[in-house]
Amino acid sequence: MGKVITLTLNPALDVSTTVEHVRPDTKLRCHAPRIDPGGGGVNVSRAMAKLGEQSLAFVALGGTIGQSLLTRLRDEGVTAVCYDIPGETRQSFAVRETSSGDQFRFVLPGPEWTPDLFASCLEALEPYLARGDIVVISGSFPPGLPATAARDVCSFAITRGAEVLVDTSGNALDTLIEQSSGKGLTLVMNKDEAERIAGAPVDVAGAGGLARRLVDQRAAETVITTLGALGALTVTREAAWHAAPPDTPIVSKVGAGDSFAAGYVIARNKGYAIDDALRHAMAAATSAVTTPATELCTREGAEHYLREIELEPL
Repeated sequence: MGKVITLTLNPALDVSTTVEHVRPDTKLRCHAPRIDPGGGGVNVSRAMAKLGEQSLAFVALGGTIGQSLLTRLRDEGVTAVCYDIPGETRQSFAVRETSSGDQFRFVLPGPEWTPDLFASCLEALEPYLARGDIVVISGSFPPGLPATAARDVCSFAITRGAEVLVDTSGNALDTLIEQSSGKGLTLVMNKDEAERIAGAPVDVAGAGGLARRLVDQRAAETVITTLGALGALTVTREAAWHAAPPDTPIVSKVGAGDSFAAGYVIARNKGYAIDDALRHAMAAATSAVTTPATELCTREGAEHYLREIELEPL
């Protein structure tokens, strides 16, 4: 069993609050904020800690906001390595309007990167990589990097003997699909990305067909698609499975995807089969949607829902 390393190049300090009404051109008196370290890989590491497992969070951080994020991350018991970058780490803001229940999310851009900064970052990452590790590359990539950045990071880790799970979107995902060798790569997509790539709405069968096509063209060895209320599916060259979520009230969908990834990599790092890892991932995601605001999964919740996850072959 190796270690799990999460990589977050464009983290954010997440600020969430509530207000009764959202109106233009007026001061909105918000309630006391909740502040959390954020960004895809950061949240996967946080979710792993909540599930009772450790990871190494490799995070690019800058300025006083970056130091605040690092302190909060370590306060949660996450082992973190800071890669110093110029500029200030970004912030994101989530405001829930209590009168309607609607949530408004504002995400600022991160610091601009250069090719030299990216190359230096990979050099700093290399000493932490070992054969048998699982590297989780999750979230957006910083401004200034080309669409090939996701492909380059995946290749960098895989050629050093690690397996990679990548969860990204847009041009970075498209380039990865088009140019990846696929070896050692697990690709995670949500329903929105699957439908964008397919060019049409997808149900379980449609998402399974798209994933099969991506595996057959060697974009990845494993393709995982999360479909919200429809559950999630995993497709490899040998088999495909669908996990149906239990019927449970949804409090907040925030953090479900990162909790899903945490449950999956924990199981895979322990040597569980891919279908069993899908069950653990779905249980962690289900736990996450029962927690409020930006809360992630809980260990107790994931263990409870694991007994209710049903798997079926596709």
